[in-house]
Amino acid sequence: MKDPSLKEIHQRLTQAFLKFENYLDRLSNNYKYFGFSEWILSLLEVSKEEEKFEVENYKRIADYWLLIDYYRQKFSADDFQRNTEYYNDNFLQDGRELMVINAALFDDFLEFDLDKNPLSEMSIKDIIRKDHPNIYNEKDISDSKLIDFSDQNQPNKHSNIFVGNAFEVWQSMFDEFEIAESNRADIKFMFEEMKFKGLIHKNVKQVDILEWINETYELTIEKTSRYQESKERMKAFERAYSLFKK
Repeated sequence: MKDPSLKEIHQRLTQAFLKFENYLDRLSNNYKYFGFSEWILSLLEVSKEEEKFEVENYKRIADYWLLIDYYRQKFSADDFQRNTEYYNDNFLQDGRELMVINAALFDDFLEFDLDKNPLSEMSIKDIIRKDHPNIYNEKDISDSKLIDFSDQNQPNKHSNIFVGNAFEVWQSMFDEFEIAESNRADIKFMFEEMKFKGLIHKNVKQVDILEWINETYELTIEKTSRYQESKERMKAFERAYSLFKK
C-alpha cells in the first residue's frame, strides 16, 4: 500500500480526533477503532523529511502534542471502563494509545519545538479554526473569544445547517459510516434523509452541505453519488434519529 501523504495524514488525524472528542464529551453513541499510534508515527516520520519542512506544519505538530496531552488528562479522569452506557473497547484502546504516545514520544515531538504554554482546555476544533478562520460568522464572535462549536453549553450546534439538535444525528451517522472522501453515496443518503425528515433547513442545498463538510472536517468532496436505501443505512439513520429532540 502506498505511504500516506502529509495531507492525508492530517485529514485522517483531524477526523479521528473529532470522533474521539465527540465520544469523550458524550456527543456520540458509537465509536470505531482508529489506531492513533500508527498515524502519529507516520506524521512524525513524514514531517521530518526535508521537503516537508514548513513552519505551519511544525506548529500543527506542536498543537497535536498539546491536544494529546489534554485528551490524556481528560481520558484518565473519566471512568469510561465502569460506565456501562459508554463502555467501548475501541474507544478505550484509542485512549490508551494516546496515553502511551504522550509518555513515549515526548522527545520526538520536542524536535518540532514545543516552546509554548499549554492551554487549560483544548479541542481539535481549535486547530480546524486556524486552518479555516472564516468558518465562524461575525455573530459567533463574543467580546472575548470565538465561540467554539464543541461547547456543550450550546445545545444546537451548526444551527445555520441543522434544525434543533440535529447535528447530533448527523455526527452519529458520520461516525458510523466512517465518512471519508470516498463516501459520496453515504453523504448523499445522510443529506437527503435528514432533509426529508426536516432535520436540515429547507434553504440548505447540497452545495452548502458539501462546503460545510469540507471546512468542518478538512475533507475535499466536490460532489455526491447516487445511493440505495439499504437496510444497513436505514438502521444507522434510525439509531441516529433517536437522538433528535423534537
